[in-house]
Amino acid sequence: MKLKLALSLVFFTAVAIAQDYTRDIKMGAKAAKEVEKEMGDYHHEALEKMIRGVGEKLVAALKKKPEGFQFQFHLVEAEEPNAFALPGGHIYVTRGLLPLVQTEDELAGIMAHEVIHVIKRHSVKQFNRAAIPFVLELPGELVNTVSMTNLTKLINLPIVFVSETYLAHYSRKHETEADKLGIQLAADAGYNPKVLATALTRLSKGVEAMTGELEKRNFLNDHPYTPKRVETILKLSTKMPVAKSPHLYASQEAFTKSFSGLYVGNNPANGVFLDNLFIHPDLNFSMLMPSGWKNRNEPDMVSATPSDGGAAVTLSMVDQSKTPRELGLEMQKKLTQSKTVHLEFAGDTTINTLPAFILRVTGKRNGKSGTLEMIWISFEQHVYQLSGISVPEKRKVCAEAIRSFSQAKSLDRSLIRTREIEVVKSQSDETLEAFSKRSNNKLKLEITRIINDLDKDAKLPADKDIKIAVEKAYQK
Repeated sequence: MKLKLALSLVFFTAVAIAQDYTRDIKMGAKAAKEVEKEMGDYHHEALEKMIRGVGEKLVAALKKKPEGFQFQFHLVEAEEPNAFALPGGHIYVTRGLLPLVQTEDELAGIMAHEVIHVIKRHSVKQFNRAAIPFVLELPGELVNTVSMTNLTKLINLPIVFVSETYLAHYSRKHETEADKLGIQLAADAGYNPKVLATALTRLSKGVEAMTGELEKRNFLNDHPYTPKRVETILKLSTKMPVAKSPHLYASQEAFTKSFSGLYVGNNPANGVFLDNLFIHPDLNFSMLMPSGWKNRNEPDMVSATPSDGGAAVTLSMVDQSKTPRELGLEMQKKLTQSKTVHLEFAGDTTINTLPAFILRVTGKRNGKSGTLEMIWISFEQHVYQLSGISVPEKRKVCAEAIRSFSQAKSLDRSLIRTREIEVVKSQSDETLEAFSKRSNNKLKLEITRIINDLDKDAKLPADKDIKIAVEKAYQK
């Protein structure tokens, strides 16, 4: 959670207009601003330089580029492996993808695929939405009033890149075209086109190892099944000439060492959950979500919902130019305009010694009742909005959660750890298990094997650079 002001994601669909790229450029620029606000770049000097450098080599190798397209390449804050593109030339690589990449050629193959999506003006990646079932259990009029708040995100919650599904909804035809032309572009830029097949295979294995779910062949899936893609790529690249162009990195060792310091897993700078306790170390606050509820840490909102529905608790940052009282009175005016919403209480209060304003309304429709309680709290130059919406039996637990906001305790902050990539050299005939123990590797052996492209049960050679994850205390 980056806790920026609540923003509405814009959803785009590309409409091809022959030889007119104005729409692509405008749509892409607008979408890129939303991506930046909702996700943000992940700052790692060496890796940002790597992505820009490979991207620029690919663009330079394009035989024809749509007029006005300005390609930009970003490393973004998402722990799941993915790469995606927006109209007009915006290409994004997630930090979660990079540990699975072994060579500069593989990265080029992946990025070339996205460049082709852009220049061929394929369907723009769309964000899926997930409906939270509790909405159906609450009074309609009360839910309608929620649309005036950040709780509307829980009615139609965008699943972003790091979530349960991929962004892309390209047709199989477009994906195949991006593979075919992408490997040709990589070859024209001086990269081995065959290795995209290797990268896709490793990506598939990596996702399986991380999620515990095998990739299944599904003809309704927008992406071609990985083995089929691999087969096609290998066939097409067999006789594909590769241009003579120097790589960015003079050696494999230099390329691999660039990954040092890359976060693996959660980024504490966005806040972390320790069980049901949410702590934001940079903003110095914590909040205790209801035990056993499903927690989500989105870029502009933290939320929790029970598995059986009926309630939701959220935390977000709001307009800093107004006091908690001003924000509360504005919301009170909006909510009380409805004849079916009853105001129970509104007034100044303190929450764990912090100045706050509280508002509580109830609604009833078709025999079903519900409560919406909101608190605005001023803390260290920021104003936070805490909201709880619930059916009667979950009202108490929601109220306790939104009243738990407080300054983070030093003991809780000390429990926050990061996992960062470190490159360590192996010893001759060392097993991966022995190597991991010696290097204090925090990754599972299978994941370590996959991200380093190691054969199962094989002994390690001397002085091989191997990526591991080490645990460190978080420092802002």
